[in-house]
Amino acid sequence: MVAMGTARHGHATVVLECHDHCKESEYGAVEVVTLKHSYPLKVLVPEHTGNPKCKWIFPIVFGGGLVGGDNVEIIIETKPNTCGLLTSQESTKVYHCEDDLLTTQKMNYIIGDNSLLCVLPDYCVCYKDANFLQTQNVQMTESGNIILLDWMTCGRSALKEQWLFKSYKNSIQIDVGSNTVYKDSIHIHDVPGLKMKSSMKNYQVPNIDWECYFYAPAVGESVKTDVICTVSTLQKGGMSGLYLRFLAINTAQAYTVIKEIVDPLLPLLGADPFQNKYG
Repeated sequence: MVAMGTARHGHATVVLECHDHCKESEYGAVEVVTLKHSYPLKVLVPEHTGNPKCKWIFPIVFGGGLVGGDNVEIIIETKPNTCGLLTSQESTKVYHCEDDLLTTQKMNYIIGDNSLLCVLPDYCVCYKDANFLQTQNVQMTESGNIILLDWMTCGRSALKEQWLFKSYKNSIQIDVGSNTVYKDSIHIHDVPGLKMKSSMKNYQVPNIDWECYFYAPAVGESVKTDVICTVSTLQKGGMSGLYLRFLAINTAQAYTVIKEIVDPLLPLLGADPFQNKYG
């Protein structure tokens, strides 16, 4: 375990390229042409995981999670006609920080013509008193494609740490060419007169793009819904997509929504990155 308060600065870059018989209508076999990482980051790209036409990418943080004051940045680029999956072996842990240091993580996704990047990680869990800032920037061409899952839990429920982190900030921006087609930013923290734990009731797993994130029923109202979910279209210029927002009482219920997204991708991915985790 890394000592708390020992800040680290790490960078990682992965570039995927199609190297044989690539056509605009289909993906060819993919190879890694760039793979760089520095402590505390390490990136694994297994040779025989999933489908040869889709490279699986696993970023790993030494010490098991992000320490207070850590500053890490990851760049994933898919060249034309390639397919990649960015996933994880376990949840992203953001440890508590006694020195009130900010922990930052920046994700950059660069998506080429007729390529697809699936970002399907396990959830993020912020420990008690964690102070976390994450930015995710997507730069893609008009014929590029991305599936981006971003979700978190309330904290370590087994230790009664629901919604006891200090601050969680997250922003997502998607640019197609020179146009910004999607931008979203949230800041989750206690405010005078309203605690996160009281506001969230029994819900423990939000998708951070959830439109009505601070869902607070009226006093005395009985809420029995295990999952709340909305789907909205996203259209701008020649680009078409949708964004889905959900709120669930636990990871198993959240996965019932995620599974609906992942199942149609299985022939391309070659396997389910969440298999046996939340069933």
